[in-house]
Amino acid sequence: MRKTDLSTTRPDETGVIDLESCFDPIFDPPQSFLDTCRKYWEDYYDEMMSGKPSVPTFYVRDEDGTLYFYHGKTRIRVWEHFKPQGKSYGGIAADAIRFEAGAKAPAVKAS
Repeated sequence: MRKTDLSTTRPDETGVIDLESCFDPIFDPPQSFLDTCRKYWEDYYDEMMSGKPSVPTFYVRDEDGTLYFYHGKTRIRVWEHFKPQGKSYGGIAADAIRFEAGAKAPAVKAS
């Protein structure tokens, strides 16, 4: 095996070779190249997403009256429903956020 003389490969007097500097880009690629790459990946993504069938979602009531929600091959038993005259889901979520924010609010000292 041939021994290599490292004195010719050392870039500075310390003898340390910075391997990461080999991976630093020397220049920015031209904008036309970046545009071509972006268009290629956008077209690839659009083609990939258009080939996928949409996932079927529906409700089914069993013989004993149990309601199930299907999302593709997943079946979820429905236990509760929101009443039509009650709060909307958005209102309940807003109340939960306000409650959680109030519980974590720092105590303010009156001066």
